Amino acid sequence: IFCVMQALEELVRKNALYYDIMCFEWRWTVDKVELANQVSADVVETIKDKIKGLSTDIQRLLSVMAFIPQSVGVPVLKELLMNDEDNSLDENKIASLLKEASEDGMLMWSTESRNYVFSHDRIREASREYVVEEDRDKMLRHMADVLQRLGKGSKMEWC
Repeated sequence: IFCVMQALEELVRKNALYYDIMCFEWRWTVDKVELANQVSADVVETIKDKIKGLSTDIQRLLSVMAFIPQSVGVPVLKELLMNDEDNSLDENKIASLLKEASEDGMLMWSTESRNYVFSHDRIREASREYVVEEDRDKMLRHMADVLQRLGKGSKMEWC
């Protein structure tokens, strides 16, 4: 079901499929040959296209969350998202971004961990792959420094 939903959302994003509110039905704007070119066979590529359409703050949030094995709270995310160029994300903004990403179907609220988690493992995979390789090492180094600083004296396990 997940892959079908992602494919349909991609078709709607690309305006190949739309809901006609006058006739109360879905309509195609392309023929079968064009339709084959509109949909990627790889669900991760489809999700990466969806991520491209999100705000840069949500893209960054998803990328950081993709490299954390467990869900973490907003205060930890705030520290992980803080970098030299941009310190404008406060806890309220991060909570708002988490909610927005949830509304976009990328994240969901976990009652077990009481935090947001990825809705599907393919979304985590796409978010990981979305990070440009040159930026990945810098981001991972920053995350390691933050987690090490936050973990000093703590009994919390990150794996």
